[in-house]
Amino acid sequence: MPPQHQFNDAVDRFQTGTGNLRAQLSNNIFFDTSGAPQWGKAQLEAAVKVIGGKNILYGSSYPIRKDWFFKGIETIRSLDISEEDKASILGGNAARIFKLE
Repeated sequence: MPPQHQFNDAVDRFQTGTGNLRAQLSNNIFFDTSGAPQWGKAQLEAAVKVIGGKNILYGSSYPIRKDWFFKGIETIRSLDISEEDKASILGGNAARIFKLE
């Protein structure tokens, strides 16, 4: 099969001709909440609605704002999303992705 672009990569991770691009992205792109302190509740809820709770992990990066450090879990629990999505974000997704189950 000829290369699909000028860089001749050996692997095309997301072959767009298969019709499965959405599934490939859904199974390989994740978001963590380490930047969430700059957002509000509405933005976090929108992220869950757009990319789905199974693709979001609770996270924090240094330097972390004190409000997220002390109230981040409480913030996730207060979101207007399903209890299943909350549980996934607060640990279920990490357990699944890192095969800790």
